[in-house]
Amino acid sequence: MATTFKTTEDGCIEIVVTKDGFTEVGWVSSMHLVYGKEKQLLEVIERKASVVFAEISELERQAMTNPIHDA
Repeated sequence: MATTFKTTEDGCIEIVVTKDGFTEVGWVSSMHLVYGKEKQLLEVIERKASVVFAEISELERQAMTNPIHDA
């Protein structure tokens, strides 16, 4: 997991969290809010990764039960 943050022109703090190929971006108004926002963004990534994993698992299951036959 990688987290970066920077101050924007309007004084907000932009937080970018990347994990397992997923990236989420959020903004907060104060530095003391960065950790909480980072945690929220990580939770979003984990939910998205879980959905993708389930979809891939289902596709693999379908492939195994319906093998392609030579014509």
